Amino acid sequence: GSYTTQMSVSDNNDVVAFHYVNNGVSTGYIVYKRSTDTILLNVSDEGTINEVEIDKSGRYLVSLKNNGDLHAWDLHGTPIRTTVTSTLFFNHRAMGNGVVASGCNTRRLCVRNLATPNSVTFLLPTNSWSYATQQDHFAMPGGDDTWIIASRYSFTGGPVSQPFDNEIVLIATDGSNRVRRIAHHWSIVINSDYDATPRASVSRDSQFIAFTSNWGNSNGRRDLYLVRVQP
Repeated sequence: GSYTTQMSVSDNNDVVAFHYVNNGVSTGYIVYKRSTDTILLNVSDEGTINEVEIDKSGRYLVSLKNNGDLHAWDLHGTPIRTTVTSTLFFNHRAMGNGVVASGCNTRRLCVRNLATPNSVTFLLPTNSWSYATQQDHFAMPGGDDTWIIASRYSFTGGPVSQPFDNEIVLIATDGSNRVRRIAHHWSIVINSDYDATPRASVSRDSQFIAFTSNWGNSNGRRDLYLVRVQP
């Protein structure tokens, strides 16, 4: 009746994180370091866990509970936990090397250092990334964390109402407001059907983006599509 889930690993394949389920309840999480064969963190008393994820460096862990409590852990030496304030809460995110990019503050995008998770840099002008009809998924390609990829979709199968809706775009993380519009994914997501959401992900060399789409037919099959990103 027990198992592990939500696995993630640092870029050097040394630090692994997961949370575990006992008798149907997500009760805790563990961070393990392969090179030293040690457990860096073992938390079993935080209640029901939604997900955990290690950053690319293997130093920081993000943990999210089902009740919305969000924490950032610094695993260097004795682990230190910081609670993320509700106004800067994030769920979908792109983990980098000690940084995370995400939606935040209701209808904004931001990037933050995981060492100071309650201090953020906002990306794109106010109201240019509306969540009124759209949801999104994030990933961060490459090793320098200079761009995030966002795949936006209407959770009701609705039309485009402003730029970037139902698109896959790259966004600079330096606050310069640079955006590269990569592709329309053409997937229709009805009733938040998870299997139809694009969930774009990027190769480590940033040359290819893969995403899922039902290509305009909400009752059709879902296929994997590949975009070659031009320099």
